[in-house]
Amino acid sequence: MFDTLAYASKLKEAGFTERQAKAQVEALVAVVNENLATKEDIELIRREMKELDGSLQREMKELSTSLRREMKELSTSLRREMKELSTSLQREMKEMELKFEGQFSLIKWMLGVTIATTLSIFLKTFFA
Repeated sequence: MFDTLAYASKLKEAGFTERQAKAQVEALVAVVNENLATKEDIELIRREMKELDGSLQREMKELSTSLRREMKELSTSLRREMKELSTSLQREMKEMELKFEGQFSLIKWMLGVTIATTLSIFLKTFFA
């Protein structure tokens, strides 16, 4: 606590008039009262910070829970999409395999006909 009477006495001892000392003390008291925090001010700030900390902790926990849930949902969705894509690719590969088998069978048949025709012409040319 600031002792205004002692301060005013020191000012008078230093040569200030009563009026000057009083004005100086009043000005200093105004500055001190406006700029210095009291124990009550500090305690109020401490309580407010504790409440804010608790609030932030709750919000962080809620955000963490929400993010985990969203990540799990995203993971599930991605797995489902990957499985669908895999199934689709397997189906398309099977369709291509069947198409190639059909084309290969046609090529084998055409090759057989070509060989038979060539062999027939060859045999007629040499044995006819």
